[in-house]
Amino acid sequence: MRFIIIFLLAVTIQTKVFTQVDTISPVLSKLVTEKLINSESTYLVYWEDENGNVSGSAEIWKRSLYVEGKEYWFDWKWYKNDTLYAHIKNTGNSKNMEPKVHHANYLKKGKFTVTLNNGWVSIPDSAQTKESDKHFIVKLRQSAFAFPMDLEILPLLPFKETRQQFAIAFYEPGSQESAFYHAIVTDKQDLILPANVRTLCWVLRLNYGPYSYADFWIAAKTREVLKMKEYYKGQYRYKIKLY
Repeated sequence: MRFIIIFLLAVTIQTKVFTQVDTISPVLSKLVTEKLINSESTYLVYWEDENGNVSGSAEIWKRSLYVEGKEYWFDWKWYKNDTLYAHIKNTGNSKNMEPKVHHANYLKKGKFTVTLNNGWVSIPDSAQTKESDKHFIVKLRQSAFAFPMDLEILPLLPFKETRQQFAIAFYEPGSQESAFYHAIVTDKQDLILPANVRTLCWVLRLNYGPYSYADFWIAAKTREVLKMKEYYKGQYRYKIKLY
């Protein structure tokens, strides 16, 4: 009887450990930012339907992150159909990855800049091009990471074991609110690369909403996203790190 009680207690404790959700935001500073290094990465991005047929044209993403002292500089060039479709820049605090200034220049939508200061988001005077820009002032309910930097933010999570769960605060610059997104470490496995090279990866599933999620293969040693597979409305989007 005593053995059964001890066993049940152990199972209960283990269940609580695995079901605990760790909240991750700039204010809580739980990212492993000491792993940050200057980096330049190129990704191949493409879509497939549920039958494995490639749909649309492939894209090339060139991303770089530079760190100096308490600041970081992020740069993302998004090429689509041999054209620079978007150029996105972000600067912020390298100690907790809190964004400070976000600038985007889209081929079709034009330029857009916002500043983030103590939870307030606004468009600086120098970037205002229309009357409504003066009135764009958003108060975030929680500080959050810049969503366009997900490939750089997620590798900094405090990975320890499979079944870990996180609630990660992200903000899409220009929107009216930030939000917490649920993520769970589903596996730790070898990812087979070209020339049959194997790299041990944490597999993280980030849930965007009902029937929409993405799996990230994050190298355990180098802390970089090597592969992403995203599901949305019957289609899969892949991001594969080329170099």
